[in-house]
Amino acid sequence: MKTSQSGMFSRPQLGFSLIELMIAMVIGLAIGAALIQLFIASRVTYNVSDGLARAQESARYALEIMNRDIRMADSEAICGNRSVDIRNWVDDPALAELMNQNPVMGWEYDGTGVEEELALPATGGTDPSDWSNGTDGLPAALASSTFQALAGSDVFAMYTLSPNRSGCSGCDQGKSGEVFPNIPTCPIGQKTGSCAAGIPQGAAFLAVNCDLGLGDVCINVPTGTASVLVCKGTEPAGHPGNWPPYNTETEFYQPSVIHYAVAESSASTAQRPRQALWRLINCGDGSGSPDLSCIREELVDGVESLQIFYRVRNEPGLWTAANIPGNRWDLVEAVHLNLIMASPEDADNRALAQTLLIEGDLEVTANDRRVRQVYSNVVAVRNRITVR
Repeated sequence: MKTSQSGMFSRPQLGFSLIELMIAMVIGLAIGAALIQLFIASRVTYNVSDGLARAQESARYALEIMNRDIRMADSEAICGNRSVDIRNWVDDPALAELMNQNPVMGWEYDGTGVEEELALPATGGTDPSDWSNGTDGLPAALASSTFQALAGSDVFAMYTLSPNRSGCSGCDQGKSGEVFPNIPTCPIGQKTGSCAAGIPQGAAFLAVNCDLGLGDVCINVPTGTASVLVCKGTEPAGHPGNWPPYNTETEFYQPSVIHYAVAESSASTAQRPRQALWRLINCGDGSGSPDLSCIREELVDGVESLQIFYRVRNEPGLWTAANIPGNRWDLVEAVHLNLIMASPEDADNRALAQTLLIEGDLEVTANDRRVRQVYSNVVAVRNRITVR
């Protein structure tokens, strides 16, 4: 008798049921969603860390440059503490005020003072009257078609003096027994040397004779010859205009009026606006003649706002540029710098509500995708410190 073998080894074909397939899909989707969330969180953490690191690096560099300049503000020619009658013949008002009257000065943007509020990114007017130093608005050099300070940020300016170490060819680089031999000097009766290399035509310079107690801040006027320096302006007796100006040895210095302001970065676009801290050297309002060889330096980007407060001699508390007591800028002894740094890129995929409280109880708020941090420093104007 024959038996059938087909049924002995055949088994039904097994597979996933619909319910099992749906469960597997749900588990897979959950795992995928978790991985995506982990990736997004890691990316946000990286963006925040990278943004803060770049902001910290930029802030450190900016504060280092500003600290150096502010410490040298209101400096004078080295004459062994002897009194020197220095007269200013620079005819550009924006520079002359700092060179001759108030070597330290600032301008406060409306609404950013003590116990006020500032919303970032700042919007508002950029008219010079939006800033105040107690009497005047922003200088034209910082509010023109060439350069425009941005709303929501203060401005600071100072006058500094440094030896003209590049020298004047044909002049001695220090006389015998001089305490500071690196300051260029021109000997008695020197008329054949050239200062074209060290003091460019149209640039500001200071010539000082410590023995006579005389000095002049001037603009080197083009004369068609490099053998002499010519001081622009009409000088009274004792301050002649052809250089070297005195009968004995003369020392040359480089005077600089420096402005710090926040303005649009050169890398800014309409789709990706960026702000930067700028340093302007000897940039007047354009009324002076000849050209003062204005230098505009973009130091660092990512500086969204510069907030400044001041310490005034014998006056407690912090003061803004708009309300210095008695408008006595000559009594300002310390400058409180606050840089509000923003990450160069969006740090999150959603808006981040931020509130920053800085000096003077100034409250700064923001609600966008960038991360911000405040970096502060106090700098003493060491030439103003009173020794008791």
